[in-house]
Amino acid sequence: MPPLSAPKTLFLEALVLLALSAALAVALNMARPAPLPWLGNGLPEAPATPAPPAGTDASGEAAAPAVREVPEIDTAQALALHAAGQARFVDARFAEDFAQGHIPGALNVAPGLFEDEIRTLLGDPDPARPLVLYCSSPTCPMGQELALFLTYMGYEALSVYPGGMAEWTAAGGPAEVTR
Repeated sequence: MPPLSAPKTLFLEALVLLALSAALAVALNMARPAPLPWLGNGLPEAPATPAPPAGTDASGEAAAPAVREVPEIDTAQALALHAAGQARFVDARFAEDFAQGHIPGALNVAPGLFEDEIRTLLGDPDPARPLVLYCSSPTCPMGQELALFLTYMGYEALSVYPGGMAEWTAAGGPAEVTR
């Protein structure tokens, strides 16, 4: 028989190593007290867990309050609430945008503030003093995001003015600039 070429020798050696590895794997699996199954994922069935008590999560800790839908108001409602002084307006934009023009008397709760900083700005939740949250325009999500966060913090008298500064100024609403 003629000698094998180098590539054929390498292929045969790899094939022998593969066969030895498979045989060793089978032998070791059979020697285990609980052999792994050849089909399936090999994981045991998870035991059924009872549902956590109401008001708690799976770890038994108190569950976070349910986030409720925050109502939206239109430009006419926002202008009327502002003119009557019936609500506190909260600008959810970055400080630089707020400084360039905002609804008069509005507070700026910029993205990235911590809960204690927000409470310092807004005070404790006051159901008698509703908050109207707004951003720059209907495409800006920061007013709605702030509403969800404030709901989580316990504020309930909230509404979102999605039109924001774009619709406010287009409707002739006054604007205040901070320097």
